[in-house]
Amino acid sequence: MRKRTRNEILTEILRLCLKPRKKTHIVNQVNLNFRILPDYVRPLESNGHLARNGIEYLTTIKGKELLETLEVVNEIT
Repeated sequence: MRKRTRNEILTEILRLCLKPRKKTHIVNQVNLNFRILPDYVRPLESNGHLARNGIEYLTTIKGKELLETLEVVNEIT
């Protein structure tokens, strides 16, 4: 079993959050832990790829564009 790349984890988070998701759901579905999740979510939020509505996260339009790009990159590598 190989280690996932950062891009693969970001892709999973953005894809999952196409529908509003709580932190717990993201942690469970993406197979991360609560300590590591902020390392991925904060940059996505600060760059406008992920928006928080109360306690739920949602992929923005800009995030959907990034998701498409990451999916292409992940296929190539």
